Amino acid sequence: MAVQDVAASLYIHPFMLSRWRKQAREGVIVTKGVAIDKEVAAELKELRRVKKAYEQLKIEHDLLKKAIAFTSSPRPISSPSSTSKRTSR
Repeated sequence: MAVQDVAASLYIHPFMLSRWRKQAREGVIVTKGVAIDKEVAAELKELRRVKKAYEQLKIEHDLLKKAIAFTSSPRPISSPSSTSKRTSR
């Protein structure tokens, strides 16, 4: 059946149905009554774990790049007017 026909019969937008199908294929959502091979389920679970770890590493990498840029940027030389002035007695 065409996605448009099924979506129309369920009174939903075809995009939503396509998104649900994609999520079911990726293992993000589990459909009832469909037997999933244990190896496939384990592989999907591992894939989700690796994706989460990858996203965390990307965040950490961006943070480290910012820290390196911050620490390696030249510091402005302080001028005599910016140092504290002491009054002599």
